[in-house]
Amino acid sequence: MKKTAFIIALFSILICTACSDSDTTGTPENETATPEIEYTNSWPENENTSGVPVPDAGEITQVIIAPDGRYCAVTLEDMSQDDADSYFDKLEESGFVLVEEASEDLSGEGDVSIGTAYANGEVGVNVAYFDGVMEIYMAKLES
Repeated sequence: MKKTAFIIALFSILICTACSDSDTTGTPENETATPEIEYTNSWPENENTSGVPVPDAGEITQVIIAPDGRYCAVTLEDMSQDDADSYFDKLEESGFVLVEEASEDLSGEGDVSIGTAYANGEVGVNVAYFDGVMEIYMAKLES
C-alpha cells in the first residue's frame, strides 16, 4: 500500500511539474494533454534520456513520456537502498552534478524516502526512491 501511495504521489508531482510551464502546444491552460504511459521493461531512447545512465539494478516497469516530449519518467521496482546509492554514484560518474538532495525516515523505522536532483548542463534528472521503487524523471534543459 505504501508503494502504491508513493507512486501516485510521485506521479502527481511529476504531472504538476510538467504542467507548470507555459503551454506551447495550443492546449487551453485549464486542460493538459495526457502523457503516454507505457508498461515496458525497456529504457527509452530520446533527447531527455541522452547521456543519462541506465540503472544496473531494478526492473523497469513503466515509462511515461510527455505528449510534447518535454520530459520522460521511468519507474523501476525491486531496488534496494544500496542499488539507489549506486545509481547516484553512476550519475556523478557520468558527469551529472548533484543540485539538491533530501531524505526523510517516513516511519521512524528506517523507511527512508530519498529525493535528488542532478544536472549535466543539457539534461536535468530528478530521482525519487522509497521502499524498493525508484522513479527517474528526465528533462532536457532549455538553453
